[in-house]
Amino acid sequence: MPISVYGSEIVPITIRVIGHVSPKVFEGIKNYTETDYYLGSYKSFPYDLKDFNGEQSNDIKYTKIKIKAPSEFLTEIHG
Repeated sequence: MPISVYGSEIVPITIRVIGHVSPKVFEGIKNYTETDYYLGSYKSFPYDLKDFNGEQSNDIKYTKIKIKAPSEFLTEIHG
């Protein structure tokens, strides 16, 4: 919600989730959101997984969610 104070400025957001997931995208930002699914070796994952889960794997499934919406649309909080 605090990002909405930037008005129409676009602040790109990238979220990576371990595993393949179907994100719930709010109606106001659907047209500005892209979801991609990846499967590959740990070398193709952009971060060192040892720091995250203590191990490396040769089969990493992850979801990458990119949001490029005007900040004024980023106002909903759900927990």
